[in-house]
Amino acid sequence: MIKVINAHNENLPIIEVKRNRGLRLNRYYELHQKSYISNLSDQSPIERRNSLMLSLLFKAPFKVSEYHLFKPYFVSHSVIKNDLKIMSNQLQKYELKIDNGDHRLSIIGAEINIRQAINEVLLRMNRFENTLDFTSNSFDLNMYDQKFILSQLGELKSYLGESIPFPYNINIFSHLYILVKRSREGKVLNNGNLHFDEKQRRLIQENIDLYNLAKRIKINIDRYLGTTLDGVESLFLLQYLVSARLSTKSISIKQMPNQVRAISHFYVEQVKAALGREINPIVASDLANHIKPMLNRLQNGIIVKNALLKEIREEYGQLFELICVVSKEVVNKFNLESPISPDENGFIALYFAKFLEMHSELKRIAIVCTTGIGTSQLLQVKIHKEFPEVEIACVTSTANYQEDINKVLPIDLVISTVNFKTSNNIPIVVVSALFTNADRMRVKRKLMDEGF
Repeated sequence: MIKVINAHNENLPIIEVKRNRGLRLNRYYELHQKSYISNLSDQSPIERRNSLMLSLLFKAPFKVSEYHLFKPYFVSHSVIKNDLKIMSNQLQKYELKIDNGDHRLSIIGAEINIRQAINEVLLRMNRFENTLDFTSNSFDLNMYDQKFILSQLGELKSYLGESIPFPYNINIFSHLYILVKRSREGKVLNNGNLHFDEKQRRLIQENIDLYNLAKRIKINIDRYLGTTLDGVESLFLLQYLVSARLSTKSISIKQMPNQVRAISHFYVEQVKAALGREINPIVASDLANHIKPMLNRLQNGIIVKNALLKEIREEYGQLFELICVVSKEVVNKFNLESPISPDENGFIALYFAKFLEMHSELKRIAIVCTTGIGTSQLLQVKIHKEFPEVEIACVTSTANYQEDINKVLPIDLVISTVNFKTSNNIPIVVVSALFTNADRMRVKRKLMDEGF
């Protein structure tokens, strides 16, 4: 992760690393930063269309001149026509359409669909990726708006008694960001009297304290913008609050709703069966604290970005794929309203990865030499130093192999200075008595091949 962060700055490392000293932020980084002027004409077609769509969505339902919208990109009329066709197809997913009359463009559709489309486009553009301090220029907010939104997060923190954990703080910040920017650039419609359906009323009743907090935040936004937003904004904010894991303290699974308990236990049982090993019930309890807000996110169409998804896929690829399969079964078995995204699957996989890392079994190996006790002892020391995660069950000679190996079974791997046929189909790696770098790599590859 440090390499990824430092790659953003060619001149100086953002984070300095010194062996036996630790890590620190480079205090000269801010002083030596270069300011780059982005050239919109150098954007890829996908980046261009995302930027265009975002501009139209924020200004909806107001019309924008087609000429002024595309002017910074220096593209031909045929490219404009193709971009509008692709954007229109993408917006159909949100039940939105582009109105193109007299070469003036606007997006038409329900406000809640416009918000959802903005949020997903922002995620595609990585506007909110790893932005933990909310001060990135990616947010395109002036200093006053930024400070105001941060003050509202502070009010939420005061009420909860603790900070909202990542990535849920990003989601709530982005929601308030979209609301403020839509109010400034577009037209947030006021529907007058509120008429909540039964599901929405139940959500409010079950979370009345959070709803009152959401109403207080909504009033603060009204005062800041000098307007009166629709009362449904309090409900929208409530949906984000109940879709976040607002407390880092785990709640007992016994206190969870029946559906949450059933889904959590289903994940544990399926993973247990697939891996063929016991999994502590505490995993289901920890997982339930993630499943509960996740179900609210699925119900309300709220997306959480998993900044570690690439690393999770690389580090725990098989486990991640297993979770993806189980999640599809969960959607069908429990009649969930929408599929479980790869981002959510990545979070779920981490709960099992944590357990497996903490309870990994030591792999047992046997060291075999032709004769020479001194040689075998030296080899034992070198292997233990290079692979401290394995257990050396015995050190023996080829003559005594069968007798000694039967005393310490099971054995996962034999490391030997001579090639011979092992019993019980135990895999073998042949190395030199000096255990060279080539030997180390050979043993390492064998351990990986055998799934150790």
